[in-house]
Amino acid sequence: MTNKISFDLQLSNSIFKANLDSLLKISQDNITLIRNKFEDYISRSTKGPLLPENQKNNDFSEFTHVSNIDWILLNSIYVGIYSHFERHMFALARIIEERSKSEIQINDLTGKGINRFLQYIRKVGKIRSIDPSSNPWQEVLIHQKVRNIIVHTGGLLLNDSTQKLENHECFKFLIKNNVIMAGNLGHIRIKKIDIIRSFINSLADVSDRLCNEIREKYPEK
Repeated sequence: MTNKISFDLQLSNSIFKANLDSLLKISQDNITLIRNKFEDYISRSTKGPLLPENQKNNDFSEFTHVSNIDWILLNSIYVGIYSHFERHMFALARIIEERSKSEIQINDLTGKGINRFLQYIRKVGKIRSIDPSSNPWQEVLIHQKVRNIIVHTGGLLLNDSTQKLENHECFKFLIKNNVIMAGNLGHIRIKKIDIIRSFINSLADVSDRLCNEIREKYPEK
């Protein structure tokens, strides 16, 4: 018989939220360093000839680096946040599986990854805190859509330049969170931490609600 991993409910929630805090701090600290680096580059560039002479000294390479590293980093952190959430949902599903003594196991359900874990928490665990029709879950779901766009289409909202960005379902949400949508296809470039803070706050709220209900419904013996 396979030995399954056990999780502590309070510890799992604490670690998850601590990791979210760390990701926010990483974003804040690095965006400041990146901006300082960009300002230093501009200051040095204005003191000497720009392109094309400086291309020979990798000036153009440095320019593209300091111009793009902010959104490359923040896009990656945004995607990473969701990975932490998926791992945490596995832990909560596993806690319910262990405490409920249900004959239905996580692996008995269809689906993959987080969808399977959430399905187990809601349908087998009977946890009502998962409510896609209300916040904070609606916020989480729109964040999930943005994350999927970054992961699966390289961050492009559109695949046809004749379409209108403002008609995309994520457009208003991205505008509200100060996210740049570059070019005709709307390339998502996170250059400010607003959307990262929003994602983290929504997930922390979701986690607290789930853990409180699990604690009440399935107290540790």
